[in-house]
Formats: sequence, structure tokens, C-alpha cells
Amino acid sequence: MEYDFYRDANGIYTAEFASEQESFGYWFTDEFATNKHKIAEVLNTIVRLEKKEIQQHVIQGKTHQLLLERLEVQLIDNAQPLNAQAYPTSSDSDEDEEQEDKAEQQVPVLSEDALICGCGLVDFKQALTAWLRFVSED
Repeated sequence: MEYDFYRDANGIYTAEFASEQESFGYWFTDEFATNKHKIAEVLNTIVRLEKKEIQQHVIQGKTHQLLLERLEVQLIDNAQPLNAQAYPTSSDSDEDEEQEDKAEQQVPVLSEDALICGCGLVDFKQALTAWLRFVSED
């Protein structure tokens, strides 16, 4: 898991992760931020998972859901995949079909990969521990 932590020009603690896990950067920066209590709660949950006291734990965030399981962590975007079938029409005319085709081409289609990213529990724990150290440096 590749990541970088820094403080931006405004002094805001910021996390950036590799492109396949970039949503974790959002979670660390905006959901955890510098809330050491919240970070400690998640680290304690990870310990409970490692001890097999629980099988999974879900944390609902502003825009993502964090799913912690015994071996892996998934960050799931709350957005729903969009597809053309979500926009049915009741008209049968050729002109309406052309307009429908154009509208379908403009509707963004999100793959499952765009909505979910993940990593191993051990890697996540290491990154979260590093984030806690980083925001505690002052």
C-alpha cells in the first residue's frame, strides 16, 4: 500500500494513496482528519478482528462506507452505479429512440471498481497507525 502524508498550504493534514486506493486518502483526510479518538476506535476494532472477537465492522462516513473484515478492508462509495436502464422511456417513435440513444451516451456509467477500493487488514492497520503518528506530531 503506497501513501504519502503531508500538511497542505493551509496546514490541513492530508493523505494521498496510490491511484487504485485513492479513496483511502479521502477517508483519512476528511473522515479521520486529526480525530485521534476516532482513529483509536478503529484501531481497537482492528484488534478485535485480529483476535476473532468479531467478524466484521462497518463505519458509515459522509460519502463512503468503511467495511473492516478479518483479512481485508473495503471502502465503498455511497454512490450507486448509473446505467441507461435507470432511465426507461415509454415512447416507441424513431425520433424518441434517437434522443434516448444520445441521452444514454451522456449518462456516466460507473464500474464497481470506481465505487470500491480495498486492501489487506494488516496494510490498513499500518497506514492508520502511521496516520495517527503523523497527526500527533505537534
